[in-house]
Amino acid sequence: MKPQPLPIPSRESTSHGQLNALLCITQALQPYLILPPQENIPKEPQLDGGTVAAAATTFIKTCAKIDDLLADLSRWNLESQDALYDALVRTQEQQQAFLKAQTAAAESITRPSFQLKPVLVLVDNGYAAVYGDLSTGASIVGYGITPEAAFADFDAAWRRQAVEQNVITPVAPPPEPEVKPKKKKK
Repeated sequence: MKPQPLPIPSRESTSHGQLNALLCITQALQPYLILPPQENIPKEPQLDGGTVAAAATTFIKTCAKIDDLLADLSRWNLESQDALYDALVRTQEQQQAFLKAQTAAAESITRPSFQLKPVLVLVDNGYAAVYGDLSTGASIVGYGITPEAAFADFDAAWRRQAVEQNVITPVAPPPEPEVKPKKKKK
């Protein structure tokens, strides 16, 4: 069974619980303080009045605790509650930033340029990300003025139709110099 998260108790609910507990104690002591003890104990031996004295002592201590709670000014302002909510908001903002970064990382590894690892080539006015064989035309190419832009265009090129593709015309290699056969000397 998965453990359930516990709610963070508010200052008010904590004070409310403490005051209710103290008021329940005073209510339980009322019969001993207002009326003489009416216990179902045989007349012998006679009670010496200790029950009433103990109830009165507990009542005095309970009233002192209630006075302490009422005198505690921190219970009557919202500064600690506001600080807690501010911390919760900051935590939630950081969690959202983390989730955005995590989503971006997950999206980046699904990019064709990440998965296919095209070759990055320096061209006249920037870069080209090339996947495939340029000499046969069976290739996908992305252009950009930076490597990042070239990879982004490669990702877009991966989704383009063949007629929409940028075409690189392969440069013919320079002709090889003619080598004249050397004459054999006799």
